[in-house]
Amino acid sequence: MKNKRKWGWWGVTGGICVVIMAVAGLIIFGILTAEFKPALSLAGFTEEQQGRIEEALNRILVFNLTDEEMERAYKGAVMREGSYMEDWVAGFFQAVFIVDLPEVKQSYGVTYYYVTEFQESYFKYTTLANCLPEDGLIYGDFDCRGDIMTVFIDDWHEVAIKLAVEFGIPWEVAMAQGIHESASGTSRISIEKNNFHGIGAFDRDPYEMAYTFSTPEAGWRGYFENITRTPAYCLSGVFVGEAIVNPQKALRAIAAGGYASDENYIELVAEKIRIVEARAAKKGWPSSAELAVEFPEMRANAARFACQ
Repeated sequence: MKNKRKWGWWGVTGGICVVIMAVAGLIIFGILTAEFKPALSLAGFTEEQQGRIEEALNRILVFNLTDEEMERAYKGAVMREGSYMEDWVAGFFQAVFIVDLPEVKQSYGVTYYYVTEFQESYFKYTTLANCLPEDGLIYGDFDCRGDIMTVFIDDWHEVAIKLAVEFGIPWEVAMAQGIHESASGTSRISIEKNNFHGIGAFDRDPYEMAYTFSTPEAGWRGYFENITRTPAYCLSGVFVGEAIVNPQKALRAIAAGGYASDENYIELVAEKIRIVEARAAKKGWPSSAELAVEFPEMRANAARFACQ
């Protein structure tokens, strides 16, 4: 009887162990097979905002991280306190936030756009420092995938360079203004009207007053033609001297001609010119100064629009 009770006790104990091991196995299997979710504190946000944040973060991480990195990506992920900002950009609802992923020593600045007018999502995202160490965010690390500004430059630099030779206006300033005016090709005006430079988009009603171009290429040509056909730009010195080959001097001349009303316009676009120049240097594209040497007609073409 004593031995029977002993074996009965061991049987119960063994059964409990089997159950515990089975439950633990299911938990581990669930962890290993579960879809990774951002371990972010989203308290204080609406359900809609939480959905947008999670969607944008998930897309940019999947786009930028390897499978191995994804396994560690969300461990300790933290959205920086106070980094969430909302604003309107050319008809688009825009939100920006920054997420730090200490396990992979990367930080992401995520920008997404939401077209509320059409009740549909239109996400774009930027990586501010996904290839850098954890010592801070640096905007414009062009080897990082997913940067919409870089994509915009890559998509349109050939068109801009060709038109720069034809009209005698530095392509870097045209590109930088396009980035600034169209939010790197994501604004409603650029998408619906092929207008990357805000031509005709006066402050009192930007969308309705903006010119419509038949194709994106026509929109780029429209920028150069607008500069050449507006006397104020000729009078401000766009087509003479170093302004023909120096994008910063061209920017100041274009701004002096009344291109924009923002008192910080030169400073904002000047920074984008530096980003364009850095991208061009990395890719080996010619600067406007180099274009003028290779294609002497660039200066001659500018002279056609100079004030007589």
